[in-house]
Amino acid sequence: MDAKVAEVDAALDELLAQVPEAAVVRAIKGVGPVVTAAVLGSLPIALWGDAKKAAAYFGLVPKLTESGKRSRS
Repeated sequence: MDAKVAEVDAALDELLAQVPEAAVVRAIKGVGPVVTAAVLGSLPIALWGDAKKAAAYFGLVPKLTESGKRSRS
């Protein structure tokens, strides 16, 4: 089983080497080829390269909306 996992990881690494954005995702500690492929696969290509929009797309950045005395997040 470990050999098969290593084989799949190597194949993903080979594919991800062709995608410059993958290097950015892989730079995060603990992120391997499977998570990188999942992130890039679920993120619309139009958002690649824009960290703020990508974080908002995944719901990681709260948005504060204020109007007068009212505050919504």
